[in-house]
Amino acid sequence: MRASLFLLSATTVAICPPTSLTPPSNCAQDSTWTLVTVSSAAFCTLVAPSVCSSALNTTGNCPGPQEGLEFGSYCDLLPDKNVYGCLPRTTCEIVNTITTSSAPPCLINTTIPPESYCCAATTSDGWTSISVETRDSYCTKANADGYCVANIATGACPEPQNGLPYGSECKKVLTGVYGCVPRATCPPKNVPKLPPCVSLPPIKQVP
Repeated sequence: MRASLFLLSATTVAICPPTSLTPPSNCAQDSTWTLVTVSSAAFCTLVAPSVCSSALNTTGNCPGPQEGLEFGSYCDLLPDKNVYGCLPRTTCEIVNTITTSSAPPCLINTTIPPESYCCAATTSDGWTSISVETRDSYCTKANADGYCVANIATGACPEPQNGLPYGSECKKVLTGVYGCVPRATCPPKNVPKLPPCVSLPPIKQVP
């Protein structure tokens, strides 16, 4: 009997470049790391400054790209639960993208604090951390309608700031609810003004 030979090919999935430090091989033995659940599986993320937790309903760090979580994850409201938790990304996170566009950069509000200032909860001066889809979490303040979340289509999203050069806007996200997504151009009324033309005196006609 002639034996048949079957060749099995293993499919490998590329892991996105890490967006922060590479997780240790044993997360439980390193006090600077902790395990966080993403889609019913546990992955490593940094403890400081805070962790995105559905149990505590807090925003913060989510596991980055690693084995079993090739695209990493991000912190956002969990579908139908109204609490924050880590959701898997579907593409690699874009980090520190450099644009070669000749368009002027957006005006940045220098009073916006760093994300580490407002990541734990709403601060006494009204800043809180809001997640921007496919990016990270950034500081923002609520507008008259609150924040862009769930069914609030006119809520506030993070403005242009460090790490988010064009700011973000409120749109429906993959989960079917409203959330903040990164902009590709400066927001309206935010485009820097070009230097004015030089005013010349009126030309007098010679009689």
